Amino acid sequence: PHHPSLCPSPSLTAMSAPASYETNTFPASEMDPSVPASADFYRHANGAWLDANPIPPEFPRWGTFTLVNERAVAELHNIVKECAETPKNADEAMIGDFWRSGMDEARLNDLGVQPVMGLIGEVREAVGDKAKLARVVAKLHMLDIGVLFNFGVSEDVNNTTQMIFKVSQGGLGLPDRDFYLQDARAEIRSKYLDFAATLFSALGLDADAAAAAAAQVLALETRLAEASWPKAELRDAKKKDNPRTVAALREEMRGFDLDAYLAALGAAERMGGECAGPLNNGTPSYFTEDLEFHVLRAAARFLDGKMEGAAFEFYDKTIRGQKEMKPRYKRVIEVLNSELGRGEVLGKIYCARCFPEDAKAKMVEYVEELVEAVRGRIKTLEWMQDSTKDSALKKLDCFGLKIGYPDRWVDVTGLEITADSFWSNVANSRIRENMEMVSKINGPPDKLRWEMPPQLVNAYFHPYKNEIVFPAGILQPPFFSKNYDPALIFGGIGAVIGHEQSHGYDDQGRQYDHRGQLHDWWTSDDAKAYDARAQKIIEQFDKYTVHGMNVQGKLTQGENIADLGGLKLAYTAMQNYFEKNGRQPDIDGYTAEQRFFLSWARVWRMNVSEELAKTFITTDPHSPPNYRTNGPLSNMPEFYEAFGVAEGDAMWRPESDRVEIW
Repeated sequence: PHHPSLCPSPSLTAMSAPASYETNTFPASEMDPSVPASADFYRHANGAWLDANPIPPEFPRWGTFTLVNERAVAELHNIVKECAETPKNADEAMIGDFWRSGMDEARLNDLGVQPVMGLIGEVREAVGDKAKLARVVAKLHMLDIGVLFNFGVSEDVNNTTQMIFKVSQGGLGLPDRDFYLQDARAEIRSKYLDFAATLFSALGLDADAAAAAAAQVLALETRLAEASWPKAELRDAKKKDNPRTVAALREEMRGFDLDAYLAALGAAERMGGECAGPLNNGTPSYFTEDLEFHVLRAAARFLDGKMEGAAFEFYDKTIRGQKEMKPRYKRVIEVLNSELGRGEVLGKIYCARCFPEDAKAKMVEYVEELVEAVRGRIKTLEWMQDSTKDSALKKLDCFGLKIGYPDRWVDVTGLEITADSFWSNVANSRIRENMEMVSKINGPPDKLRWEMPPQLVNAYFHPYKNEIVFPAGILQPPFFSKNYDPALIFGGIGAVIGHEQSHGYDDQGRQYDHRGQLHDWWTSDDAKAYDARAQKIIEQFDKYTVHGMNVQGKLTQGENIADLGGLKLAYTAMQNYFEKNGRQPDIDGYTAEQRFFLSWARVWRMNVSEELAKTFITTDPHSPPNYRTNGPLSNMPEFYEAFGVAEGDAMWRPESDRVEIW
C-alpha cells in the first residue's frame, strides 16, 4: 500500500552537516535579505544558502534532507567497517559478510552476469509453457523484480483485521506510464532502448539482436503503460478496491496460469480469501525478452562494473541528472540499509549508538500538543457537521504512534549471507522478506511492523493501521534539537507531526475510518464541502511551474493538504504552548512567529537537478520544495501578520482564493 510520507525517500550518503543546524540561530549568511519575505519567502529564508551550495556531482539534489542523511551514513560507515573487522554477534557477522561481498569489485567484475544466468535460463525454458511462465513470474516477484504486474500482501481495506493478497499494475522499467506515452519523453525512450540493448549485449547478443530485443521490451511495456492508470487516479482508494475470489480472478486471467503462480509463491494454500486489482496478460513467448531484461535491470547494480555503469548512465544520469556515480562504499551502504532485514539489522546498531532516548520522550510531548491542536480545530470547524466531527475525533483518538525504532526488530536468523556473492545476498534477503509476507495471507496484521528503517530521515502515516511513525533519523536538527527554542521545534518537527496527522484526513486518508477501513463516515454535505476546499488547493498548485512543466495539483493534493494542515496545526499548538508556559522572547530580532515560519522554510531548502525536477513533476506526490514552502504560507493569515504581507505582494492571495481545511 501507499503510505503517505514526508518526502520522497533520499538515498543515504555521508558528509558533515552545517554547524548552524545544531544551534538556535538563523545565520544571516544563509538568508537573502534582498528578497522580501512578502515576495518569495523560500528565497528570503534560504537564498544565500541555495546560491552557495550547488549540487555536488554525485547527487541529483542537495538540501536539508540530504545533509541530515549524510550524518547518518557517516555513522553507518563506521558501523559496517567494525562489523566486517570485529563482529560481536551473528547479526554483525552478517553485516560484515554482506559488506565484503559488495565491496569486492574485482570479484564482481570477474563474475560478470554469471550470478543471474540461472534465472535467465529459467525464463528461456518457460517459452511456450504457461505454467512455467507463471512459476518464473512468481520467482521474479519474490526477488522484487517487477515484471508484468505487482503483488503484495496487506490489510484488507474492508476488514483491516485480516491480511489479503493483492495485485496491481506494474511491469514498467521507466518511472511512469507518461514516459511511454508523451511526445516530450521521446528522447528518454530512445535512451531506454539503448540501455536495454546494452544489457542484452551482456548475454552475448550481437548489436542487431540486442536492438531487436530492446524494441520488444519497449513495445510490451508501452502496452502495459496504455492499460495503466495515471498516478493521480491511483489516489482514489474506492476505485482501486476491486475484490475478487480466486475463481473470479482465474476467469479474468485466462491467458495466465494463476494456479501455478500462486503455488510457486507459496500462497495457494492460504488463498481461501480474496484477491484484488487488475492484471495484464499475454502469450508466454512474447514475454521472454521483457522478463530477461527485467532480471538484468533489477540485478545490474549488484553485478559487474559494466552493468552497474549502464544502470547509472540511464537511471541516475539521464532520469535524475546525477553527474557522477557515488563512491563504492556509499552505494553498498545504501543496499545494506534497505535489503538486510528491511534495513533494521543495521538500524538496530545505529539506534543503539545514535538515538538519544530523551528525544523519544520529548517527541511524545510534542505529539500530545499537536493532538490537542487537532482536537481543538476539528471541534471549531465551521464547515463540518457534528456527526462528521464525532467520527473525525474518534479517528484521532485511535491514532497509533511509533517513535524512534521498532519495539520488535526483524529477526534474520537462518538467512544465508556470504562474502562471495553480492547478488545472492540481495536475493536471499528479498526472498526471506517476501516469504514472510506471503505467510501472513488471511492472518492478522503485524501491528509492530515498520515500513521504513529507523535510520531513514522521513516519516509516514499508515492509513490501514491509522498510525503515524517517526523514525529516529528525522529526530535531529534542523527538524528537532533539545537546544532549540519552542518556535523552531514547532516549525520543524511540530509541522512534521502535523503533516502526518493531516494525512489521516487528506483526500486519501479521509476515506478511511478509525479502524483504517475504507468507510464513508462523512455526511453528503460535508463531503461536498471538503471536496470544494480540496479543489481550491488543486487549482492553486496547478498554476505553479517548474522548467516549463505544471505541477500536478491533483497528484500532489494529499501532500499539499498535509503541508498546509501540518503548519496550521503546529502553529496552533505553539500558541497553546505559549499560553500554558509563557511566550518566548524575540531571538536574533525575530519574533516566535517569524522563527516558526523560518524553521519551516529551512526544512525544505533544496537544489534539484532539472532532470530530477521534471521526473518528480510526473511521478512524485510531493510538490517542488519552493512551492512546499510558499504554497501553504500564502494561505495563512498568520504568516501575513508575521511578515507584513499586504495586497499586491507576491505572497498575498485574495481571501476568497485562500485554502483552509483543517
